[in-house]
Amino acid sequence: VGAVGAVGAVGAVGAVGAIGGVAPVGGGAVGRAIAPVPAGALTIRAAAGGEEAKKSDADRVLEAHFLERGSQYGTTGHTNATTYAPSRTPRAGIDRGGPQKGVILSAAMAKAEITVMKFGGAALRDGAGVQRAVAIVDEHGGEDPVVVVSALEGVTDLLVQAARAAARGEVNVEAVRVRHRSVLRELDADSERLDRYVRELTLLLDSICARRDLRAVELDHVLSFGERASARIVAGCFEAAGIPSTPVDSYDLGLTTDSNHGNARPLLSEHTEVKRSVEEIPGVPVVTGFLAKDRAGNLTTLGRNGSDLSAALLAEAIGAGAVEFWKGVPGILTADPLVVPDARPIERLSFADAEELGQLGARVLHPDAIAPAVRAGVEVRVRFVEDPTHPGTTLTEEQAVEGPVAAVATTKSSRSAVALVGERSAEFEAAGRRALEAADIPVGWSEASESGRALFLGVDARDSVGALRCVHEALLAPRVSNDGQA
Repeated sequence: VGAVGAVGAVGAVGAVGAIGGVAPVGGGAVGRAIAPVPAGALTIRAAAGGEEAKKSDADRVLEAHFLERGSQYGTTGHTNATTYAPSRTPRAGIDRGGPQKGVILSAAMAKAEITVMKFGGAALRDGAGVQRAVAIVDEHGGEDPVVVVSALEGVTDLLVQAARAAARGEVNVEAVRVRHRSVLRELDADSERLDRYVRELTLLLDSICARRDLRAVELDHVLSFGERASARIVAGCFEAAGIPSTPVDSYDLGLTTDSNHGNARPLLSEHTEVKRSVEEIPGVPVVTGFLAKDRAGNLTTLGRNGSDLSAALLAEAIGAGAVEFWKGVPGILTADPLVVPDARPIERLSFADAEELGQLGARVLHPDAIAPAVRAGVEVRVRFVEDPTHPGTTLTEEQAVEGPVAAVATTKSSRSAVALVGERSAEFEAAGRRALEAADIPVGWSEASESGRALFLGVDARDSVGALRCVHEALLAPRVSNDGQA
């Protein structure tokens, strides 16, 4: 394995070229000698109690995850950060006239020029999806885009399954390998480009298998392979299109969380380090979502859909003018389109109602992604990856219409309910009750959410789908259209 940092933690992760990262494991043998940290490489402080003599194979693999940066960009660092030293002089603006298309973010970049563009797994489901994302950034990203990516669609689930299987005594990475190789082949890229990561993953799973035990910190490391692989695939696609790009692991930018592995919460910190690191990344930065580190330097993950939160935190830190979440739906809709076929996009939605929808389980936008944007005054847009000309949804301080703007089938204190999200109104509540009664769906109880932005109408669990369709037809379908007008 390549160079390692101090016990229990990390050296700097490679973000070099379209591959970056981890040196291949010689012969695949566990316990092979580990080289010392090269001069100048970043070493993050070790977690307590990790004496060298007590390190397991898993500890060594976790350390090897964070290897030296260095062949293309110099790495300088201190305890908490990696700084990329570009090998050429930064310049502002995208040169659209030649093969050197792309930029290095200028240290003098103006806030309005920066757009953080986040692409989720559904948008990156195959080679065509990756190419579409690159084209969207090229056409709509402005002069200084910063890209944040999730794992390819389905990969996080595959990694969870692989980790749990290893804890039961079975190591199999073939599904993960095939998933990424198929996308690389669709892009006419080297199908073996990510094999070094697969070898690293195999070593980690081997160690989990040997102990028949899966620690939360190890699961975070297993899951990290999804975003790390995705960032390198997308950056490689930029390069193939003639747009210089660098894959970047977000924990190297200084995004810091608590140590709640699996659902870590961000710590408010000084943004200077993050902004400086982003400014110095050559080309279009392609940043891993979902991943961060705690104060001890251990890798953490932000929970399901955590890449949305990563993008919002990054936009706040660098002073972006806007953050765009490119999704497989045309914005935030009035209801779940899988349940309500005539659900419609909401052109303008308040921050408060968007957060409430997220708390109620709507999967379009992570609820915690709202707060960083509000703090920093960053414009938030939810865009449709299938049609970049569609306006999608723009989040605003104030709601554009009176009464409910969306409906969700949910639960409240383990009781089934339909929630009407938006400005509360006795008139609309009465209309919702009348519609349900006319459909022979009794309302057993009603209650406001803690924020006051949602009203729960209690219904039997067997009636929840019918109740959602009923109140949507009565209260939302006639009022909210694609242009947001009543």
